[in-house]
Amino acid sequence: IMAGLGGGTGTGASPVIAEIGKRVGAAVVSVVTLPFTAEGIKKREIAMKGLAKLASVSDTIVVVNNDRILEIAKELPLYQAFFISDEIVARAVKGVVELVVKPGLVNVDLADLRNVIESGGPAVLTFGESDGENRAMEAVDDALGNPLLDADISGGKAAIVNITSGPDFSLEEMQQIVETIVSSLDPSANVIWGARIDESLKGSVQVLLVVTGVVSPTVEAALQGELREPYVERVTKPKAEKFARALPQVTERKTIPIAREVRERSDFGIDEL
Repeated sequence: IMAGLGGGTGTGASPVIAEIGKRVGAAVVSVVTLPFTAEGIKKREIAMKGLAKLASVSDTIVVVNNDRILEIAKELPLYQAFFISDEIVARAVKGVVELVVKPGLVNVDLADLRNVIESGGPAVLTFGESDGENRAMEAVDDALGNPLLDADISGGKAAIVNITSGPDFSLEEMQQIVETIVSSLDPSANVIWGARIDESLKGSVQVLLVVTGVVSPTVEAALQGELREPYVERVTKPKAEKFARALPQVTERKTIPIAREVRERSDFGIDEL
């Protein structure tokens, strides 16, 4: 379930849809955005109430706080900020769908994905990419240090790591990525990883990370009945500057074609995605 909270449709309908999904035996993953402060206190309060309802009926919930975008790029026009928020969610969900849609060297199947999702609670869904000299560590650092992350992954109970790279990717680089992520989670965390070669990515590597069972101050506040999420400083200046430099690349892309690309390749029974 993907929804923007704070209005009538996403806030009101998403918990109902989640409940229906649970009744028919689906593993329910909710990916939601919180409104900008500029949209008004009332809308933020509605969003927090909706978040509490949705979190209580979802196996896993991922929260993207729109205000973090403005922390990083204060001069960004508001319409572009909305676009970026949508695009970030679309890329992340696209990456998860591709885990089971596209074959790889090491595959992550639907059962693996379901096991991680059903570990439950707040989750982090993030990605990183690099084509630098130390690309493996830079990509995983990008994923772990994403300034839009709402939660602390150090207590994560389960994770899926999916690595996509060009044909020049080495076993040592793969080991660096997986070991770094494993060391960042709970020692007993169930970590499943997959790898796929994409000829168009020669010289670069992409890391998709899904971690469940993390601590999210925002989700905890919502479940406790608080109407405003707590402010947690997580955006360091270097991370903010790096993310801000990437914003023009994001705004040049279109969300709808990305979603359509996934749907056209979904030809074995998961068209509902």
